[in-house]
Amino acid sequence: MKESITKGFESKVDFNMAMNVDDLIRLSREPILKGLGWSRNKIEERICEEIKMTREANIAKDLHSRYNLDGKLTLDVGSGLGGLLVQLGLIGCKGVGIELSREYSIITQKRILRYGLKEKCQCIRTQGENLPFSDNTFDFVSCLSVLEHTNNPYSVIKEIVRVAKPNGVILIRAENYFSFWDAHYRIAWFPLMPKKIARFYLKLRGKDTYFLENHINYTTFFSLQRYINNLGNVRDLNINNIEQKLQNPESIQSPLKRFVVNSFKFFGLNRTFLLQLVRGILFLKNIMRPGIAFDLTKANN
Repeated sequence: MKESITKGFESKVDFNMAMNVDDLIRLSREPILKGLGWSRNKIEERICEEIKMTREANIAKDLHSRYNLDGKLTLDVGSGLGGLLVQLGLIGCKGVGIELSREYSIITQKRILRYGLKEKCQCIRTQGENLPFSDNTFDFVSCLSVLEHTNNPYSVIKEIVRVAKPNGVILIRAENYFSFWDAHYRIAWFPLMPKKIARFYLKLRGKDTYFLENHINYTTFFSLQRYINNLGNVRDLNINNIEQKLQNPESIQSPLKRFVVNSFKFFGLNRTFLLQLVRGILFLKNIMRPGIAFDLTKANN
């Protein structure tokens, strides 16, 4: 794995800090999306979403309903334009965003001021591989669509777990390059396609190769699962939830799934065997999905 310093996204345009924050978002994002070969309509649609923070508002609302984040101290590693950081602040969280890009950091700071969140939120320009916080600091840590842009995903995950509090929630989302789809270029992909071949393929498709060469490190469900398992002090919340349902089949809403679990019990198959079977099914289900998703909690050792 590469040990070189991860690069932040920079549009290499005349970035005037005195400009309106919405104009800065457009100025920063347009060159990147054009380089990825997106259509004019798709670029405009995405930029409007990013200005309005539509997706981040939905994510923050969902997270709050699941984990009750009101008043909690949160960390967003690779906070980008600051949309999630701001939305979490608006629902009552105290938050810190970590962002390596100079442009994105400026935009985030301007957004924090725009929404009157100076006392609640801040953005620090630094790397995810070396977080400037003490152990066991944050109640909630998110890292969304970031690991595929780092040169050492394991170090980032290790740092995320280090700064999370015991029983704190950790949310990880990343792209899966063992799938047949690339979400950045929005084209069909070949799993773990060698970069030399990928460059040739992108050129055939009329795409700029700069983003691939400078900002993509192949992450897979298998590799991230291995990194998490190696740490040994995190639990998968989805597996925990399944375990609880296996202990209490009546809590399973689906009649078919409830019947299957009760059938296993009827034939004398123990819960450990059934849990291992479920783990295997989930692994096969996730190994080639375009997106990787882990909802974790840090063990209270």
